[in-house]
Amino acid sequence: MTYTNAGLKYVLLKNFSMITWIQLVLQKHHKSVFSVLLVVIIIAFVFTIGQVPFLGDRNSAWDEHKDFYGFDLSNQAVVSQLQTCAFYEAILGGMQIQTQQQLTRMILRQAYLLSLAKDLNIRQVSEAELRDYVQKAPIFLNPDGTFSTQLWNKFKQERIGTGRISDESLTFIIAQNALVSKMSKLLGGPGYVFKSEVEREYNQSYGTWDFNLAILEYDDFKPEIKVDPAALENYFKANIENYRVGEGVVLETAFFPASKYASSVKAPSQEEIAAFYGANMRKYATQKDGKPFIPQLSDVSEKVKADILADVALRQAATAAEELAIAIYDSGAKMNSPEVRKIFSDAKVELKKSDVIRTTDKSAPKGIPENVAAAGLQLDENSFYTDPIPVSDGVWFVMLVQKVDSYLPKFADVKQQVEKDYLESQKQKLFAERGATLDAALAKAVAEGKSFADVAKASGAKVEAVKNFSLTKFSSTAPAVMNAYSVIRSELPKMKVGGVSKMQTLSKNGYIVNLVKFTKPSEQATAADYKKLAQSIEMAFSAFSSNTVVGDMIEKESGAAEAVE
Repeated sequence: MTYTNAGLKYVLLKNFSMITWIQLVLQKHHKSVFSVLLVVIIIAFVFTIGQVPFLGDRNSAWDEHKDFYGFDLSNQAVVSQLQTCAFYEAILGGMQIQTQQQLTRMILRQAYLLSLAKDLNIRQVSEAELRDYVQKAPIFLNPDGTFSTQLWNKFKQERIGTGRISDESLTFIIAQNALVSKMSKLLGGPGYVFKSEVEREYNQSYGTWDFNLAILEYDDFKPEIKVDPAALENYFKANIENYRVGEGVVLETAFFPASKYASSVKAPSQEEIAAFYGANMRKYATQKDGKPFIPQLSDVSEKVKADILADVALRQAATAAEELAIAIYDSGAKMNSPEVRKIFSDAKVELKKSDVIRTTDKSAPKGIPENVAAAGLQLDENSFYTDPIPVSDGVWFVMLVQKVDSYLPKFADVKQQVEKDYLESQKQKLFAERGATLDAALAKAVAEGKSFADVAKASGAKVEAVKNFSLTKFSSTAPAVMNAYSVIRSELPKMKVGGVSKMQTLSKNGYIVNLVKFTKPSEQATAADYKKLAQSIEMAFSAFSSNTVVGDMIEKESGAAEAVE
């Protein structure tokens, strides 16, 4: 079987529509599943805000389709175990889970790779494999890349010593992640790359470059452009779709402020404070002597307590919004129906009607967060309300009132913007022509033995002369050079000494590179450097292959779920 990027495509599409695969399951399993994952996800995201799983139309066919590669996602214990393993995978890898989609992806990844291990009768890792996994975990590495026994012991003490988790449970979780890692590597294979590829990357990584960089600043380019009325109207007709006023929505919103529920939140115990701190230590990290520093719990206990109280209040606000969603679902009410109005009236929840919100608006209406407006724009008559949407100080609930069509404006209504766009387009055209003229002149001058810098400066360009530049060590601190790094990075490796590149634009400015000298890696770049680089390239290829396969298999199971609709 040939795997593609279909898995990645699936995830991106689902993220865009705000419906993950787990959310699709929830639509078919109703509120019993909803309640399980709502608690799991909201508790997990004490410092990052994501969507509460979506409620939609139920399909009875899903009553018999509950598993994901043998894992029942309607079972709280199963989901909790997968989630715990996913979080520890992130912690050991030195990663931070920032979004619900990230968490969902990691949970599904855990499930698939563990199921694959079972299918291959690989029940556990060996002691040597477990030791190797721990000793290579980024969180336990010293700055020089060696394993730190001190960091490992501190990690265990913060968890086992506080009673948050038993030694046996911690060992099991780490062993599970070691098994997941092993299966991922098996899927990825050796990550073989040609020796020539390694050598090319090696030379580019450890070699040095001398070059001239000519800079044409776009803001300094002020050509005289005549605005002809006929040309302006022709420009408008040719680009009329650029001025289309996008489709829109009229929404009704309800906001549940966390502050409303704060007074009823019970103060956490010392054990809860310790557990919370242990799970979120990176939140409280600071800088000390230029290095990351994690303070003792005693130094931030009040901050931790406040964060717990805020999190619980936010969860209570989410529960209130969730109850409305469930009530609408259970009622079978249609958009704008009296039944919907009664639900909000009975709950004594005030709805506020928005102005028209369009896809082409540069910002959300006053009083509505951008992510809330964006969620509203995705609604339709069949899915006329969103998931409860947590924000920093509460939870929003959004319903669709009306869909508004897009339209093409008259020229007179957008004339000012058209003129501005026309002038900009002409300036860009003339700027590109100036760049093409200059890079040709510079190439000719260098070929004739003339000075690149002199010719460039005479044409109004600025010039930076750079020596001993490294593509990986950022050896030059000149702002112009660093601003043009992506251009330099792409041009230098393919140039011959004495060559002059075509002008490339970046952030509107134009850059022309003249390679003066390339020096291959010195003896200071050792065989160890070569081996390390080769291993990193192989690991990157392996990880890419593995992630592609996993993504494809997640999509496959998701497709099976959708097929029963």
